[in-house]
Amino acid sequence: MAPFSDLVPEVFRSPVSHYRMRAEFRLWHDGDDLYHIIFDQQTKSRIRVDSFPAASELINQLMTAMIEGVRHNRVLRHKLFQIDYLTTMSNQAVVSLLYHKKLDG
Repeated sequence: MAPFSDLVPEVFRSPVSHYRMRAEFRLWHDGDDLYHIIFDQQTKSRIRVDSFPAASELINQLMTAMIEGVRHNRVLRHKLFQIDYLTTMSNQAVVSLLYHKKLDG
């Protein structure tokens, strides 16, 4: 880091799993079914994601709970295209539902 500092940075290895505190997933509507997906970067094909080991344990719990809560609720499900998850070290979370829908005005 010279010439800015004489400090030597410490480096810590990340855990093998549950190290990401945020995740974004598109949603796929398949008849009555609804599930998280990601896209393969090379082929652009969709990949179903029921769990995401890189994400925090809380995100994995919320993924299941959110799909179960939204799947059979027509109002919440209609035009829903993405769910974003953000968690904290104190086990709190913000979950954002993103819609392709005009707002009433």
